[in-house]
Amino acid sequence: MDRGPSRPYRERAAELLDRPVSGVVAALPMYHHVRGSLLETAGRGEDAVRAYERAPQLDPDAAVSATNLGSLLGQLGHADEGLRVLDDLLEASRGNPTAARALEEEAHALDPHLRAGR
Repeated sequence: MDRGPSRPYRERAAELLDRPVSGVVAALPMYHHVRGSLLETAGRGEDAVRAYERAPQLDPDAAVSATNLGSLLGQLGHADEGLRVLDDLLEASRGNPTAARALEEEAHALDPHLRAGR
């Protein structure tokens, strides 16, 4: 269902999301994270996956992007791959109980049969 005036804005947003970037912007992990979030919101999951994958490639500490990636992969039916991403983050978060707990919650959302303390 079209909601009238918002349609041109959605179309313009889609054009901007698909516009290639280079230089400094392309090197910013936050650009790829925000792009992934916008693509996910727009219902373009596979495109969002590629954007979320890029942020941690540029900055290995981009844990929020990697967490979003793991969750989105699960939502798209790739639970095993999503769990692998979350497991890698969990391993990297050793010594940070708050982060570990949040990642375990994400993993349980993908696979409720997981045991605590994976």
